[in-house]
Amino acid sequence: MSQWFRLALVISVIWMIAAGNAGMHLAVAPATAAYRACVESKISDDAECRRNLHFDWEAASGDRISYAAFATLVPLPLIWLMAYAITNGRREARPRRYDMKVALSNL
Repeated sequence: MSQWFRLALVISVIWMIAAGNAGMHLAVAPATAAYRACVESKISDDAECRRNLHFDWEAASGDRISYAAFATLVPLPLIWLMAYAITNGRREARPRRYDMKVALSNL
């Protein structure tokens, strides 16, 4: 395995961990934002804010796995395909030794 491939694998694993974590929190972000707004407004007491948080959290937490899976798995194949296209394009653009020998022998 080349050094670049190993680096890409390490970055992919780090991406999967970080994006999965972010996706899990992204699904319940509206519930936590509503809780913060409730606590800061001081219109209702803290117990009512917590009760609303639990209701909102329960309603939104069903989407946590789908958010995490989407954030983790969708960008990786796209990035790998772009990297493959770029590196394969660079390989095709370079002249090969065999091609250069044939071209020189025709002179």
